[in-house]
Amino acid sequence: MSYAKRILISSLTSSLLTFSCAAVHAQTIAIPTRGESPTIDRIVSSGVLNAGAAILSPWLLQDPKTSKYIGPVALISQEVAKALNVKLEYVPATWDTLIAGLLAKKYEIAAAAILATPQREKAIGFVNFGYSGTCYVVRPNSPIKSLSDLNNPKLLYLGYVGLANGTLYHEKYPKTRMQLISPPPGYGPRVDEVLSGRGDIAAIDSPLAFWVNHKWPKAKVIPKPEDCLKHPDLNRTVGIGYPKGDKVFEKFLMEVVAANKTKIDASTEQFSQPEWLNKR
Repeated sequence: MSYAKRILISSLTSSLLTFSCAAVHAQTIAIPTRGESPTIDRIVSSGVLNAGAAILSPWLLQDPKTSKYIGPVALISQEVAKALNVKLEYVPATWDTLIAGLLAKKYEIAAAAILATPQREKAIGFVNFGYSGTCYVVRPNSPIKSLSDLNNPKLLYLGYVGLANGTLYHEKYPKTRMQLISPPPGYGPRVDEVLSGRGDIAAIDSPLAFWVNHKWPKAKVIPKPEDCLKHPDLNRTVGIGYPKGDKVFEKFLMEVVAANKTKIDASTEQFSQPEWLNKR
């Protein structure tokens, strides 16, 4: 496919909140010419888009039956490969190795829902596609009733090394004691440890609120699930990563995200439901 070709993407959009159909719309994505983007040059020359994949529900999951990657990040990766007319190949990564792999050119995009912290922005570029926040799991008899109760030196926060919610939590609630461990394969929120009394607080990403409430009915989510989705704590945007400095590639990725924004939002809603997250 010619670099100069413009690809017309038409998609039927729908609103999950109103259950009404929207009009068919079209958006043109410009494919840069050879020499404008070293990243796109490498992708097109090889015929493969390599995507470093770090699992984080609901943005990127793997179907346990097929091992196929699913979720809004998978959708974005597929649309990027489709626009460039190349094959998509995932490179499994962990949150400890994801950015290092991008810097080492093991892949062209970091296919994950990454928070663009100042430290990360020094190393890689970001294209945001959505937002998330943090909510918390506590025991049903916990004295924690609201976010205002969290900044307490008597409380122990259970989290993982390398995840931004731990860093942001400590900045906002510096009096809380922290216990962070390396995330094991297939890790999830440390709810069982909270319920057993080994800690007082476990952080969850806001789209997981209903799933956590469904899987651990004895746990209490702060704020309650419906408020967690609408008004989470530590609210921030999330995005995929790309090689820093390639502004042409950044613009291209932004156009892909913009052209598929309705589908991305719908996918986030879909994979936030318990019936999907129970397949983790």
